[in-house]
Amino acid sequence: MKKIFVFLLLLLLVGCEKDLNNTPTKRVEVFLGNYQSLSEEVIAKIDSEVNEMPNLTDEQKTKYVELWKKHYQGLTYEIKDEKIDGDDAIVSTEIEVTDYNGILASTTKYLAENPTLFQDELGNYSFTMFNDYKLDELSKAEDKVKYTIDFRVKKINKKWILQDLNDEEYLKISGMYEY
Repeated sequence: MKKIFVFLLLLLLVGCEKDLNNTPTKRVEVFLGNYQSLSEEVIAKIDSEVNEMPNLTDEQKTKYVELWKKHYQGLTYEIKDEKIDGDDAIVSTEIEVTDYNGILASTTKYLAENPTLFQDELGNYSFTMFNDYKLDELSKAEDKVKYTIDFRVKKINKKWILQDLNDEEYLKISGMYEY
């Protein structure tokens, strides 16, 4: 009898744990935790995005991948609020990430003001030279920026599912949102 009681108690606890993990807030925590821990899905996304970037050498691609890994591992967040309305929820979250927006703007401005610094020996614009400069500047980034993201979560078949992020939300997570 005692064994049956212990088994039923364990079954009940496991069932409760599943319910505790099936909340809008938990979905957001898992999503952001995947970035921090560099899940396989996040690594694949980084690799895919870097491979789609034009005019990069293999060495530059490797540097970009390492830059993004470091960036995502440094991401921090705080859940501020969860509002549930039937099968829809909004989880307001403040994230803190490395601020790349200012660096990207300043490197573009520097290129515009100093185009001859990024010319090859024939006087042609060199993507490689500019990308090396930009990567060097991005690797020096230390400033952090905080953004608020209102994650949309929807209950489908009794399970909370994080909705796709829009471009603005991805730019915030990547530290490139223009504020």
